[in-house]
Amino acid sequence: MFQKYVPADVIEQFFSRREAHLVGDERVLSILFSDIVGFTGISESLSPSEVVDSLNHYFERMVEIIIQRKGIVDKYIGDAIMAFFGAPVSSGRDAQNAVAAGLEMIESMDEFNVWQTAKGRPPFRSGVGINHGKVTIGNIGSDKKMDYTVIGDMVNIASRIEGLTRVYEEPMLVSSQVYREVRDSFPCFFVDKVAVKGRRSAVSVFGVRRDIDAESEKAVRYYHAGIRHYYGRRFDDAARCFDRASRIRPGDPRFERFAERCGSFLRSPPPPGWTGIVVMNEK
Repeated sequence: MFQKYVPADVIEQFFSRREAHLVGDERVLSILFSDIVGFTGISESLSPSEVVDSLNHYFERMVEIIIQRKGIVDKYIGDAIMAFFGAPVSSGRDAQNAVAAGLEMIESMDEFNVWQTAKGRPPFRSGVGINHGKVTIGNIGSDKKMDYTVIGDMVNIASRIEGLTRVYEEPMLVSSQVYREVRDSFPCFFVDKVAVKGRRSAVSVFGVRRDIDAESEKAVRYYHAGIRHYYGRRFDDAARCFDRASRIRPGDPRFERFAERCGSFLRSPPPPGWTGIVVMNEK
């Protein structure tokens, strides 16, 4: 039964050094959160049996992807999945595995929705957030029930990043820590600098793609040049870069978002000490 939730090779390594994994420990892991956008509204349109059937089918697909990428499903939280990569044994590519899993989870939604709509049910759309950093991991609970789980600030931030996927209309967002780990493996782009709810310091968030074409890559180069000008308060130069990016990829919300901010600051400059941090008051 344990193999339903944990990769077989991880189980073998776990039991070969069982006592070492039963105590609490600080580890650097990758944490993935995923949930279904607008699930409450969807569930209200379905019968209880249909909700359970759809969720089970959805979870079966998502969990299989996580396990194939050497992740462990920590828990289900309603329609959300929390998973971690790098414990009890690190693969040495934990952030890459987490990002690959996230991309595959998003890509698998098309196939899932063929099944879902064939049943006459609304399609699902999911968001994925990933963070990478030091957490506390171990068997936590009581004599009655104990879970091998992770806790800590990095876990909370991963959850908040997943929530930002709705704000920025990006299917997957990752932290700067993840970005530094995977930027040589996947095309990444800056999204924003955000103070998430419950945290004063800013988190830089990035989007990730499986791959991008040459024209999109050129547009992103202009965009990133604009970002550097923007945070340097050179709003005129930044606006020109965002305009060039938009000429290549018209209608891209990333470019339009910062172009609008530049226009606003050119009309009314920000005060001294401006950092460009966007404060989020909702989860």
